[in-house]
Amino acid sequence: MVTQQTAKPKGEISRKKLLVISVDEIKSVGDKGAKKLPFKASDESGQHYLYFTFKTDLFETIQKSVDASIDCEIETSQREYDGNIYTDRKVTQIFVGGEPVAQKKSFGGYRGRSPEEVASIETQCAMKMVCELTISGKINTESPLYGRLLHWLNIKTAGFDLTPAQPVPATSQPTQPKAQAQPQQAEEKHLPTRRMFGTLQQFLTAASSELHLTTTKICFALKINNVSEIKDFEDAWMILTGKKTVK
Repeated sequence: MVTQQTAKPKGEISRKKLLVISVDEIKSVGDKGAKKLPFKASDESGQHYLYFTFKTDLFETIQKSVDASIDCEIETSQREYDGNIYTDRKVTQIFVGGEPVAQKKSFGGYRGRSPEEVASIETQCAMKMVCELTISGKINTESPLYGRLLHWLNIKTAGFDLTPAQPVPATSQPTQPKAQAQPQQAEEKHLPTRRMFGTLQQFLTAASSELHLTTTKICFALKINNVSEIKDFEDAWMILTGKKTVK
């Protein structure tokens, strides 16, 4: 047999003090897993009933109030289930020192915003809708809504320079002159191809001062054992300067 449950009408709101007797564990109910805290309490007449709340802001206060009295706002409603009548007692608010424990939450992402900020956001959204409806042709430019849009835009753009920016003419970049190719190697110091030397000492002095060669390097370049073996100073000089090869 299929059980049927009639839609539950909005119940009666009342405010009374309850003495909390016991608190059950928090339960998840429904497809979205809403949190529900059931608890047992007695009212001012001494009658014991089962109460519950879905407001998580109230959970801690109820859990800490076992054997203590709480000032509650309760929504009492009745529902029919499988031919039976049940009474639901839902706690919607608790007052401590006269102040509500559960804070009302704003919708649309307005939490923490001042009334002025909320009004500004709503106005901007409304004007955006009017603009889009006008562009789509659903609002005529003779409509009062369109006139309000223009008036609102005039107020918001007051003090702004709305003159269209002049396009900046494109300027051609000056052609950079190509850098002249640098020689890969520095120009070698000019050395005379032939030199006349009267003595061995003159030859060695010139080789040392101009070619920065020691006697050991001279012998190695000329493939001799001793500089005293040099017979032709001019030919030796040409070999040292790379103008002639050793035979």
